[in-house]
This record gives sequence, structure tokens and C-alpha cells, in this order.
Amino acid sequence: MKTLTPIAAAMLVAFSVNTFADNNMAILIQVGNGNMADADQSDPTILNNLIVQTLIGTSNNSAASQTTGTSHSMAANLQVGELNSSNSLQQSDTSFSSIFINQVGSMNEADIIQLGSALSLAFIAQLGIGNMHTATQSGVDQTARVVQIGNDNMATITQ
Repeated sequence: MKTLTPIAAAMLVAFSVNTFADNNMAILIQVGNGNMADADQSDPTILNNLIVQTLIGTSNNSAASQTTGTSHSMAANLQVGELNSSNSLQQSDTSFSSIFINQVGSMNEADIIQLGSALSLAFIAQLGIGNMHTATQSGVDQTARVVQIGNDNMATITQ
């Protein structure tokens, strides 16, 4: 049985503790093949969040979340090619939140939901092929922007 060296153990504890810190961050970048990224920033009522996900080629997928007492959050999903898809959710007490989803080519689809938010922004730009979009915001002083350029476009915004 291997034991952890003191340095490895200290690093493990440092990274484990950071998971529940109140100035959250997650950056996921994937480049080829069966992509899929997911970041959550699991509650204990969360504070200065950021999630950035970049998926570049083939089976893309993404999801972000920043639940319950989300505060100065941001989630940015960028996908470039093939079977794109994306979701983002910033829930309950979100304020000053932003979600940007950019998708470039193939079977695009995007969802943004910000609930209980104030002064939040949802921005989606999709360029080609299967496009689709949904943004649901609830709260006050919401802004939602959609740019869709080619093929099977469709958009829904509910504020």
C-alpha cells in the first residue's frame, strides 16, 4: 500500500478545501473527440463564481450551474464544431450574473436559465446548422440577446 508524501497530502487537502471556498472558479477546456464538460460549484451558498467551458471539436456538450445563493457569477460556454449543445443555470438569489454561450457549427442548441436574478445578462450567438435557443430569466432588470445566423434557427426568450 502506498502512502501519500506530506507534500502530496497537503496539496490534496488544499484542493479539496478549495472546492467549498466562497470565491469559486472552474475552467474546463477540451479540444477533440467525445467532448463533454460539466461544472456545478455545489452550493454552500456560493459567492464569487466563474465557470468557463470551451469545447472545440466533435461531440461537444456542456453544462454549468451555479445554484441557490449564487452571487457575482458568470458562466461562459464556447463550442466550435459538430454536435454542440449547452446548458447554464444560475439559480435563486443570483445577481449581476452573466451567461455567454457561443456556438459555431453543426447541431447547435443552447439553454440559459437565470432564476431570481437581478441585473443579469444572457447572451447567445449561434452561427450555423441546427440552431435553437432558449433563455428564461426571472427577476428584475434582465437583458437577453440572441444572434443566430444560418440554417434552422429558432429562439425563445421569456423574462
